Amino acid sequence: PGELSSADMKSVLDDPQEWAAFSEPVKAQGTSGTSNPDEAQEWCSYISVEGMHCAACALNVEAALLGVAGVNRAEVDASSKCARVQWRADQVQPSRWFEAVKQAGYEAIPAHDPLSRIKRQVETRLVVWQWEKRTKK
Repeated sequence: PGELSSADMKSVLDDPQEWAAFSEPVKAQGTSGTSNPDEAQEWCSYISVEGMHCAACALNVEAALLGVAGVNRAEVDASSKCARVQWRADQVQPSRWFEAVKQAGYEAIPAHDPLSRIKRQVETRLVVWQWEKRTKK
């Protein structure tokens, strides 16, 4: 209850009006001023990736993202469990590269989703607690 179905999630992810919640338009080279989101073809999105535990996981996620046509750049950080994805709206929709992350065995969540921030905080606190517990022995 209260969770979106995969079809609903796809619909939300692929709605250009929703992109600003986790993305920003990339300014075309050689232009001045800010990009108009309604005209932007290239976007930079920020996602949280659940299930990553090490640098090898980050490389797997990065490879999955870069394997999607229309994804021009992917930078994945295992320590923060976040990724930056640069993609072209005229070639791919976000649901496609979210699905690629899922197929690689991880869960992608828009980074500005408050629930993802809370989950990261809980995970960080747990790691610190375990570390402190070990060092006090």
